[in-house]
Amino acid sequence: MDAAQTLFEQFKVRGQALVDELIDEGTQESLILDFKAARENKAPMLEDDRKTLAEAISGFANSDGGIIVWGVDCRKGPHPDDPDIAQSKKPIGNISRWLSDLNSYTPQVVSPAPIGIEHFIILEDRSQDSGYAVTYVPKSDGMPHMAIAKKKDQYCYFLRSGASFIKMEAYMVADRFGRRPSPQLNLHARVYVGMEMRSGGKHTREYKLVIGIENNGRGLAVYPSIRIQPLSPLQFWKYGIDGNGHHGLPRVKDSGSQGASQYFAGGISDVIHAGTVREITTLIYEANLLAPELISQTNLSMQYQLYCDGFAQSGVLEFCLGDVLSNGTVIAGTND
Repeated sequence: MDAAQTLFEQFKVRGQALVDELIDEGTQESLILDFKAARENKAPMLEDDRKTLAEAISGFANSDGGIIVWGVDCRKGPHPDDPDIAQSKKPIGNISRWLSDLNSYTPQVVSPAPIGIEHFIILEDRSQDSGYAVTYVPKSDGMPHMAIAKKKDQYCYFLRSGASFIKMEAYMVADRFGRRPSPQLNLHARVYVGMEMRSGGKHTREYKLVIGIENNGRGLAVYPSIRIQPLSPLQFWKYGIDGNGHHGLPRVKDSGSQGASQYFAGGISDVIHAGTVREITTLIYEANLLAPELISQTNLSMQYQLYCDGFAQSGVLEFCLGDVLSNGTVIAGTND
């Protein structure tokens, strides 16, 4: 979850309390936060409001995404060098209609329309149907988005710079048209309970951790690879991903592998499509059933590095076995 989406979820949870807090603290506009007042402080949206919406959607989508809070007056302080800060509340009348207009105009004021934009309202006075609206615009990895709400004055591309939306230069637009959607790799892991064994006075059970690569981006992950270093008591299961010694990507030797780490790397045909997981290998932990009370308290961890064409990420996977077994079997790593 990116910073803008995290802030959007906070608005959903805290509502007007967060609006009040931002104003009381004189919060500055930023790369991901913009305050807007309605042209007439009420719905329906006028042409100037639609122009503002188009500019903000284009600018945030062409940058790193962001949040628009509707119904807050934002101005500079008393001195020329003061930043734009949230000054006062300007609740929007007929806020339900404003939300309807946001949903209707969003796909009309920007071309192409970005995917994943969300709006919701915060009621201040239910009887008067007045309040605030919050818009989340995710970052777009595709072609740039043009603001087209006001035919004579717009039809241009915006991006977010500091606390402002600025028009993109021609070379910026050309660069974006040549950019392909990018992949976003994350570690994917699932735990399952294996065989119970008795041998030589030992009574053990296998707990297996299947390690995979998940592509949460919108682009194709080409030449995917992963370096895995399990930390004791985790170790590689010699039978691979399928019990027959095979792995989801070829295992290769490389100079970067140290100690117990192993490196798995794919070629041009080993791609990971957007929204899919490729499972790579299996780690194993043998628990002592003669001391079952210790199993739920066992902490397991591993270090990893993920790569593909145009992407690199490292991180650590740490979890308590008891928590995973009681709450679910799918876990994710924490990227550095």
